[in-house]
Amino acid sequence: MRYIHGSGPDGAKILLVGEAPGEQEEFAGKPFVGTAGGELDRELADAGISRHSCYVTNVVKHRPPGNDISQWIISPTKKRPAPTGFVPYRDRYVAPSVKEHIEDLWREINAVQPNVIVPLGGTALWVLTGHDSITSWRGSIIETKGEDGRTFKCIPTYHPAAVLRQYPWRWDAVQDFRRVRAEAEFPQIKDPKWNFLIRPTYDATIGILNWLLARLDGGESLKLVVDIETIPRALQLACIGLGWSKTDAICIPFISRSAHDGNYWPTMLEEMSIIQLLTKILTHPFCRVVGQNFLYDATWLAFLWGFRCVPWMDTMLAQHTAYPGKEKALDYISSIYCTFYRYWKDESKEWHLKGDEAIYWTYNCQDCAYTWECAEVLLRVLEKRELQEQFDFQMSLFAPALDMMIRGIREDDNQRRQLYNIVDKQMQRKLKFIHEVFGHEVNPRSPVQLKALFYDDLKIKPVLNRKGMKKDTASISVNDEALEIIKKREPVLVPVCEAIKEYRTLGVFKGNVLGTEGPRDRMLCSFNLAGAETFRWSSSQNPFGWGANMQNIAKLQVEDPPDVQAIAKEIRRLFIPDEGMILAKFDLEKADLQVVVWEADDMVLKQRLRERVDIHAENAKDIGMSRQMAKTFVHLTNYGGKAITAAKSCGITVHAAEHGQKRWFQAHPGILDWHRRVEAQLQSTRTVANKFGYKRFYFDRIDSVFNEALAWIPQSTVAICINKTLKAVSARREIQLLLQVHDEIVVQWAYSLGLAPVEQINAIFNSIIVPYEDPLIIPAECKLSVKSWGDCVDLKQFKEECKNVCIPGVL
Repeated sequence: MRYIHGSGPDGAKILLVGEAPGEQEEFAGKPFVGTAGGELDRELADAGISRHSCYVTNVVKHRPPGNDISQWIISPTKKRPAPTGFVPYRDRYVAPSVKEHIEDLWREINAVQPNVIVPLGGTALWVLTGHDSITSWRGSIIETKGEDGRTFKCIPTYHPAAVLRQYPWRWDAVQDFRRVRAEAEFPQIKDPKWNFLIRPTYDATIGILNWLLARLDGGESLKLVVDIETIPRALQLACIGLGWSKTDAICIPFISRSAHDGNYWPTMLEEMSIIQLLTKILTHPFCRVVGQNFLYDATWLAFLWGFRCVPWMDTMLAQHTAYPGKEKALDYISSIYCTFYRYWKDESKEWHLKGDEAIYWTYNCQDCAYTWECAEVLLRVLEKRELQEQFDFQMSLFAPALDMMIRGIREDDNQRRQLYNIVDKQMQRKLKFIHEVFGHEVNPRSPVQLKALFYDDLKIKPVLNRKGMKKDTASISVNDEALEIIKKREPVLVPVCEAIKEYRTLGVFKGNVLGTEGPRDRMLCSFNLAGAETFRWSSSQNPFGWGANMQNIAKLQVEDPPDVQAIAKEIRRLFIPDEGMILAKFDLEKADLQVVVWEADDMVLKQRLRERVDIHAENAKDIGMSRQMAKTFVHLTNYGGKAITAAKSCGITVHAAEHGQKRWFQAHPGILDWHRRVEAQLQSTRTVANKFGYKRFYFDRIDSVFNEALAWIPQSTVAICINKTLKAVSARREIQLLLQVHDEIVVQWAYSLGLAPVEQINAIFNSIIVPYEDPLIIPAECKLSVKSWGDCVDLKQFKEECKNVCIPGVL
């Protein structure tokens, strides 16, 4: 076993520490000379650092067996105790040779005396600092201390070998090295001079609040970061933080374990006077409220304190607009945009069970400080990327989204309980059938049990799931797509595979919709404006654990078997208009397809869409396929699918798929031209854009994101269209927004308005123009009901159904 010494100049300001040498390093006798070493050199160069100016070494100087360091460093468990002879180090056990190598590492560090040590990857991070999770701690400025008591500054980042496996991490690593370059100029850690008030007296709290209010009343436009900490299950607001600079903040507690009754403020009068001042400040026209994921905070403030707080800026939404698809959590964006950063999100999150309250209140103030600085930098990022207008529009959606979250949609609770019991009985029947087929109990929702059943017991060739994986990696799967493949391989298993799929789907209905908590007469969910990289919203339970993912209802109704579809339709019938209201849904027609056609500027396809012919039947004639097959085939081809993918999806030969794609591109060359333009744009700028000016920057390897980039353009365009419509509808106070589900909005209005809102909303849809040279207006289909969401019908049928309902202007 060859001992690989560190290398680099004496007195280097930067010392890089990897895990262990690999095969190429062992052969060369130097650290980081292989593929990972080349990547490290490039990352350093991109950050303005010369590799030759750094000292480079590893924790372990010998190559581990099979390059697997876990054989030498073990976290003991009952199933895997530490091997005999292993010695304790921090919270793990290491081989004696590893302990010697760690001592050698510290001798290297003390000899070089760097200003910054850079642990590359989780092993080096743990050895030097005791922290786990490189994804949490990367970019942090932290202290490490040797056994002799000497301290050094550490800034960990990803190991270059990990970057090669997860290429989007490369951008983060380069940002970390830029911080390293700045911090390498001095050895000490320059903590920010935070001025946090964490245990305020009543007089101090009132004094600060009156000071802020006086500035606002004096006409000052005051930027104020707001952040709350909560105990959701108890429906309690633990504290609220206010920050007025990147160093100044106050945490105002409302709960304290040290108080005999659990309340921080001794009297209700004191607490109410504080809340009244907070209400005046946070609703003041000159207060520029800044928050992170502030829909969460605003929902709490609305339900508990009775006022709507609409922010001037949401940093999560700003990051989402600047870099859709990139991480948006506060700890991540702080690691990128803040001058000083140290991971803090694990500090006393379970404060109400254990831990020091002072740490928790400091944590609340840190949230404010980091959010303030992120906001400052993100405004510059948006300006540089020419996305300020797009961000302003995204922020304009906050108020209608909050209104929808507070309003909810009425539901028939009696019908819900009945449907819950029906679904439960169906699940039991499916489960009994599955058990009878296999002769023993099986949990259809357990991937471990299903993998053992299909691939170990029945010896079926494992189905690999490559979705979201790199080309050379995959995982064994038993998801719905895998069950479809198993059905084709073993037709005798078709009934049981269908039963498993239906059991799982019914379980989603039962647990995520029918069994949800909250007020019994309304469904109250949360909307996330930064939910998808395409700017479509997502939905989930609200901050109190009430409600459901309403997007799942629409999706499942389309894709599942007939009996499941029937349940999905019944679920939609649970959601009913309020008394004296008409419920209506507006859905964009063939929206994604229309954007693809306009991107391709295909006159033939445009004409088919304008004439509203059966476009799938016409397309089938172009390529000589059945209508249903052509629908799938053309969709895949339009979105960059290769012939082999289309062949598998359509059940045809690769040769037939290649022939079909050739005919399609011959008939519609604009589609292929669009593909080439997108590919060229990705190669030159890593960016694609839609006609509304929204941009998607790709951090991954370009050859792996082409199809994703193609899809992003139409999907984001349609999302902006539906969001622009929703925003315009929200201005009409007589129309109440209830839901936004994919390309559909659900609204209600009073009987007294008759059908006038239909024309008004259709006019809004027709005013949303996608600014191509040949302007595109995507038409919407309207359906209405006085019964339920699931009973919505077209206008003609609605008038027929309303013969016995007194609604002005309907008959």
